[in-house]
Amino acid sequence: MAENQDLDWLERDRQIIKGLDHLGVQVVSANLYALLLPGITNVTDRARYYSFYPWVFDCYAQKGPTQRDRIAWLTWIRRFDFAFCMTSVAHEISSGTFETAATAVVGADTARELLRGVQKNAMIDVRWAADLDASGKVPKKDAYFQNNEGGLGQYYKGSLRDLGLIATDSDHQYPDFKLTSYTDCV
Repeated sequence: MAENQDLDWLERDRQIIKGLDHLGVQVVSANLYALLLPGITNVTDRARYYSFYPWVFDCYAQKGPTQRDRIAWLTWIRRFDFAFCMTSVAHEISSGTFETAATAVVGADTARELLRGVQKNAMIDVRWAADLDASGKVPKKDAYFQNNEGGLGQYYKGSLRDLGLIATDSDHQYPDFKLTSYTDCV
């Protein structure tokens, strides 16, 4: 019995774990991203978001709710974020590339679940998965994403700032940034 216990660690480590970067070569690509394209990282792999979010900010500035508070801003960005996700997944499904084209889109799993079996021209209300609860927090259940600002807050806000597309706006609390003149060409 003692002999087998001595060799247990050999058997345990025989399992091959896929998807890990054992040699650390991914660090090289992350450093190249940062050097050649400031603000673009190996996490922010959907280029469309770099024009989508500035468009959402502009819509909020031009057509957003008259009451500009934390909940209004977070509701606005989360609804647009999830609507973008829903359209990406709907396109994925209609083009026959199911579960491949929108894999890195924030909320794709929730969108796929919602769209499964839905008629082609059906109206879908994104509020159930995007809206905050009465206290202004992301619900633990049924939310498409747990970050308050959705994919923007989790992955893209820092990158958009690093790229110079948004800047801190100390005059406004919600949102706490503004578009820069660089977004005119996006």
